Amino acid sequence: MRKIFISYRRDDADEAAGRLSDHLVNQFGQDSVFMDVDGIAPGRDFRKVIEETLTQCDVLLGVMGRNWLDIKDEGGKRRLDNESDFVRLEIASALRRDIPVIPVRVQGATVPKPDSLPADLKDFSYRNAVELTHERWNSDVQLLVDKMRRLFNEPCPPVNQHLATPPPPPPVIHQQPVAPPPQTFTPTAPAPPVSAELASRQRTRKIIKWSLVTIFTLSTFSLMAQGDANGTLGGFIIVPFLIWDPFKWFVVKS
Repeated sequence: MRKIFISYRRDDADEAAGRLSDHLVNQFGQDSVFMDVDGIAPGRDFRKVIEETLTQCDVLLGVMGRNWLDIKDEGGKRRLDNESDFVRLEIASALRRDIPVIPVRVQGATVPKPDSLPADLKDFSYRNAVELTHERWNSDVQLLVDKMRRLFNEPCPPVNQHLATPPPPPPVIHQQPVAPPPQTFTPTAPAPPVSAELASRQRTRKIIKWSLVTIFTLSTFSLMAQGDANGTLGGFIIVPFLIWDPFKWFVVKS
């Protein structure tokens, strides 16, 4: 089982370290994360307890807030300059064991320069750091988790296992062929009936027409029967006149 040691100062990044611990417990389990050494039994040398604890750990996360470097004790002395400071002992012990030591920057903190650190912590400045931001906390922590899994040679499980499986294809719907709409026959509208007045006018014109035809025909035979010049001339005048058909003026036009 992999062990993760979280080093932090309560006066500097207590909340961030707690959130990080909860996330790591969720990922690796409660027994894989070690955070506090305050439960040291009375009479025991805390230096040895820290050393023994770190011998069981595979990685140390040094959580640094903006005040991590310069926090002072009650006497006004910088805590990192105290050889008995817990944070200094934790990081120095991990560096001596040469296990992965990851500076974890929070609150916009930066990794301190080597010349600002005690001699046994100078190598801490050369360790590759990660940053956890408030705005992208979950994604930043997940990147840190993935890096630690690679350190442990553990596979990174997919974030959403169900999304890796492609969705099933949509069902095929067999549609019945649509029959063409039946052709409708529109009957031709019948011709409008002829009014009684129009029918009477047509009969009158027919009577006049055939009366004229009869008169012209009789006149023509009478003139031609006389055999004189007038009769012959009359016949030549009347026959073309009939051929020209003046009676077409009597045709009823709709």
